[in-house]
Amino acid sequence: MISEIQEKTKETEFGPIPEDWDLLPIYDLAIWINGLAFKNINFSSNGKPVIKINELKYGVTEQTRFTNDVFSNDYFLSKGDLLFSWSGSPDTSIDAFWYNLPDGWLNQHIFKVKPKDKVTVDFLYYLFKVNKQRFIEIARDKQTTGLGHVTIADLKRFNVVLPEIYEQKKIAEILSSLDDKIELNRQENSNLEKLANVLFKHWFVDFEFPDKDGKPYKSSGGKMIDSELGKIPERWKAGELTDVCEFNPVYSLPKGTIAKYAEMKDLPETGMSIRNFIAREFKSGSKFANDDTLLARITPCLENGKTGYVDFLGNSEIGWGSTEFIVLHPARRELSEFLYIQSRLDSFREHAIQSMSGSSGRQRVQINSLVAYRIIVPDKLTILKFHELVRPLFEQIKFNFDQSKRLTEVRDSLLPRLMSGKIRLNI
Repeated sequence: MISEIQEKTKETEFGPIPEDWDLLPIYDLAIWINGLAFKNINFSSNGKPVIKINELKYGVTEQTRFTNDVFSNDYFLSKGDLLFSWSGSPDTSIDAFWYNLPDGWLNQHIFKVKPKDKVTVDFLYYLFKVNKQRFIEIARDKQTTGLGHVTIADLKRFNVVLPEIYEQKKIAEILSSLDDKIELNRQENSNLEKLANVLFKHWFVDFEFPDKDGKPYKSSGGKMIDSELGKIPERWKAGELTDVCEFNPVYSLPKGTIAKYAEMKDLPETGMSIRNFIAREFKSGSKFANDDTLLARITPCLENGKTGYVDFLGNSEIGWGSTEFIVLHPARRELSEFLYIQSRLDSFREHAIQSMSGSSGRQRVQINSLVAYRIIVPDKLTILKFHELVRPLFEQIKFNFDQSKRLTEVRDSLLPRLMSGKIRLNI
């Protein structure tokens, strides 16, 4: 199906490309519709979301603005639209996106891109992706006060190589099949983590864990006792977070040791899986092991939800990371899932945020306030049963994440070679 290029080639600014491929400005391939400059008068408490780069990256959140106003259909967004964010912090904002949120209205600094007859929408998306670094460099060259731009004039000078439509479809089909599986794994992991959260609430908030007969404890008449935190099941207690974990445990990792290292940017804002890590010589930083939970302690990382579950190390292996991590080590292995989900609760995060102190923009969580954080501590048998129920969900999340990482490596290897014609499909 795939073969290295052997047919006649022609020289371009990118080197040799197949003789039957064209070289032309990316601007000529599409209609480029910039979003609207919304004003405060347009916003309302409900209606359709106004889509900025933040929504493309993180979805509709509490920071999203809404409007009941109606604008030209050019600025209307529905699932499947191709978008290109052309302004912002170059390394984090310049990118192409498939729109996959509720119907909304397009904000400025994002192009809605409608392909012309010469190119399929899928192939155009991968033209953005394969040239992402070039776009970033253009934006960097114009960067002022932290922002960079890719303008219409840049797009008119930005040449790309283009095969015939039939070959575009085949190339996009190969790359899309990999992206579809990666997205399917992401959705499954999101659902698995939601299920774990639902089970946590059902057991440890609603107290409907299975009793000795397998029936919901509280609604089946299970005995409840008084505590400082309200009514709780018999044999449970009102305690502190330190009853289930140790903060910043002491691990042995001699200076100079090459070990797996995670940065703050690697800590996810949603989901448990830590995206990336590298091998790096240990100097000074937080240390952690599998089953630990990592919590960002500095603003705005904590407020943005940066929390991760460590599952990428080998047995007895120690990793390390940012000095701005708080490491939560479960008192017993079966507490690891309970502890991670506890750290994701809104009530816990709000408590941590309220404890922050320091100069503006550099505020940090005060460890003592977390040590004293009050929680309901279940009995050991209930924790063990919850662990046995939820552990397979966490293991499946890790399997899916690892598979997606491998698929991403394959896609990223194929992308430049397929899109440049260095590898041709046997059509």
